[in-house]
Amino acid sequence: MLQDVIESLRQNAPDALALARAEVDAAPGNAEAHHLLGLAQRVTGDVAAARASFDKAIELAPNEPVYHLSRALLARAQGDLALADSASARSLALDPNRFDTYLLRIQLALAAGDFAEAERQIEMAERADREHPQLLFLAGQVALLKGDGERAVRLLGTAAIEQPRDAQVFATLGMAYQQQGHFAFAEQALRKALELDPDQTRWRRLLVEALSSQNRNDAAEAELAVYRKDHPQDPGGMALQGELRLRAGQTAAALADFRAALRQMPRDMRALAGLQNTLVAIGDPALMRGAWEGVLQDEAGLDTIWMTRLLASADDADYDDVLRRWRAALPTSVPARLHQARRDGYIGRDDEAEADYDAVLASAPTQFEALTGKAAIALHRDPAAGILRLDALIAQASPLQAPAALAIRGQARDRLGQLPEAIADWQQARAAFGTDPVDRPLPPATANALIANLPPDPAEAQVVMLWGAPGSGSERIVAALRTVSTRPLLQPADARTVSPRKPNYPESFVARALNAAELPGVVNEMVPVYARMLEPHLTQGRKGVFDWLAQWDARMVPALRRVLPGTRLIATIRDPRDMLLNWLAFGAQADLKFGDPIVSARWLAGQLEHLLFSRDDLHLPVLIVEMDRFDADPAAGVKEIAAFAGLSSAPDPQPAVRMQVDSWRLPTLLPVGRWRAYHELLAGAFDVLAPVAERLGYPRS
Repeated sequence: MLQDVIESLRQNAPDALALARAEVDAAPGNAEAHHLLGLAQRVTGDVAAARASFDKAIELAPNEPVYHLSRALLARAQGDLALADSASARSLALDPNRFDTYLLRIQLALAAGDFAEAERQIEMAERADREHPQLLFLAGQVALLKGDGERAVRLLGTAAIEQPRDAQVFATLGMAYQQQGHFAFAEQALRKALELDPDQTRWRRLLVEALSSQNRNDAAEAELAVYRKDHPQDPGGMALQGELRLRAGQTAAALADFRAALRQMPRDMRALAGLQNTLVAIGDPALMRGAWEGVLQDEAGLDTIWMTRLLASADDADYDDVLRRWRAALPTSVPARLHQARRDGYIGRDDEAEADYDAVLASAPTQFEALTGKAAIALHRDPAAGILRLDALIAQASPLQAPAALAIRGQARDRLGQLPEAIADWQQARAAFGTDPVDRPLPPATANALIANLPPDPAEAQVVMLWGAPGSGSERIVAALRTVSTRPLLQPADARTVSPRKPNYPESFVARALNAAELPGVVNEMVPVYARMLEPHLTQGRKGVFDWLAQWDARMVPALRRVLPGTRLIATIRDPRDMLLNWLAFGAQADLKFGDPIVSARWLAGQLEHLLFSRDDLHLPVLIVEMDRFDADPAAGVKEIAAFAGLSSAPDPQPAVRMQVDSWRLPTLLPVGRWRAYHELLAGAFDVLAPVAERLGYPRS
């Protein structure tokens, strides 16, 4: 009779329920009868009765592992993860070779976010059946959640072959492909998942993203329309629609979409990011401030929103007002206190800043920024005592934290004349992180070919690129250009609305093809993609865009002029030897690593040669901004930039002025000509830079 119950469970749950009840009535002391009754009750939706039946089965036969497993599975379905964990642990203790129990415990570890435990359980399950498709699926999920997309694709791909009718496997495989940037494969996997289970509409949103990432906007919009028909009030769908509209240059419609999404879910990070991207594309600072004020009316309890509004401040008075309101809304907020301390420190109120840092440390004794802030204040009062405080801070810092403190200690040692010690601190700070700069060869044959293929260039400036050599202080120009309401400024850290910047950006040409013979094809392929990325900023009456580049390569100039006529370049420089020293002391945009000084000097010299070749031989319109002069007279500097870029009025120079010191009142660059003090210590590197320094108008020695 028990076998009849099992067969009925597979085919007809109500019949199984009746048979199981009859078995229990006939043999109330039979544990298996109670267990099968619990299974039938669970299948028919009576979970409370199922729980009681499983408990009775365990009472009658406490050493039967399958009863504990059934209890654990029911608890997991009810969301009682603690009971599921204890029951499955008991099942495993009774039968260490029970494979399905390992699968459950892997799922429980995933639900708890405990990847180490999930991997431990996977290792144990592999002893029983390494190639089981469900185990491969779970192992693939762990790899995906840990960011190991390559391993996730391999495991999930195998699981999909073994389970060709499992929609969840294909959907997860699509997510893994998406994480890896293989958007066409992601689309195929997600379409297969939806074919197998059309009711899982959340996967359609992922499909829209896969299509969008391929710039297949029409197909993405069609799939999104299907999704929004089923979920008209879903904020995620609204945000996705906003992203598609932003890509199409429909900034007003995109703005409305993101605002609507945030009214539904004010803390949705995707909608918040989309709103900011749209406001950057519109490029109206007043509109940006007003939009974030509107968000704050609906949600004033999120630090992220306050920080974004703070960064959009019109002036010091507006900044102080936003900061005051933030602290009133969130009086215990650590980010708000830290911003207040930075503000106090910047304007010289060291006692007030120190009090804020102390308040943060009272609740978070290891908060690194507060500890660093106190050390910076100590440096102002007594440099030697400040260095001792930094010594202690560096000794307890994590590998991620130490570089900032090392860089500050290097500055302090520089001011005290301890030059070898300063270099040692800076080199240690720069060694930990960053990407190695890539050489950009420009042999005569390549140079001649570029000149021969040069198209004519119109006078109108629509795309104005900004490139600053490491250590030049281009961030100061960027700060001023952010105030230009008629022309948005993009930068390498911006979240791109078309596709990730990395694979489609001009500076990645050289990474794709170092061989000059391959370069023309790569450039011709990539520049149109780059142009499409900028398209939203060049349509609907926009007057152009500033784009801040991390590196410069003259070999892309002909293609840029062909696809984006009117492109021109603003380049910021100083004496190359000062730039090299500043790069060592302060790092560089896009985390370009400073390695061996002579190797870094050769790379910097090569970048400057590309700049001069672009101006002198390729006749790209270039404005070279000598930053020592700019710092001395920012008002004149921004007027020169406005005339070159075709702006109707000059940007506000004050943001550039404010960037000459940081929030701890420490200089953001070393004094002009400071390289001379280091000439003996860095003689080889400075000798490499002497010829290009002379070409730029600086003394050779």
